[in-house]
Amino acid sequence: MRECGYLWGQGTAELMLAWNLLNDRELAEPTAQRAVQLLRRALAVFLDQSNSSDVLGVLYAGAHTLPYVARPADGVRLRAAVLEHAERTGAEHRRYVHLAGAGFEQRLDRALTPAARAAAEHEGRALSWPEMLRLFQDTVEAEVPVNSSLSP
Repeated sequence: MRECGYLWGQGTAELMLAWNLLNDRELAEPTAQRAVQLLRRALAVFLDQSNSSDVLGVLYAGAHTLPYVARPADGVRLRAAVLEHAERTGAEHRRYVHLAGAGFEQRLDRALTPAARAAAEHEGRALSWPEMLRLFQDTVEAEVPVNSSLSP
């Protein structure tokens, strides 16, 4: 799709594939790493197009992927930030969540103790747009090998 100049389609396909990978209830780290790489690529497309609604969709999927790469607190922070920004802007961040199947949101809730989750949510709600982006980008840069087969 990139070769045809249909970048939104490319970003959407990568986002939808990542959501489908999240449908795996026993999500193994290599599969989570693949989802993260897809989300990184989709995020780059949507940032380039200034498409804030789909940026939030990517970050929301990313939040639900981070516990599977040993970053549950960052996942909870990111989800809280996305929810806060989506509410402020009226953006629809959940457009493709049905692809992840029922119960995927509860997996993130169970990733931390209630007290740790509340603290991470509080921190996440305070993040600015650039801080929210940086949280995801810095986290996945540290977790995804540069030589991944999905690298652009």
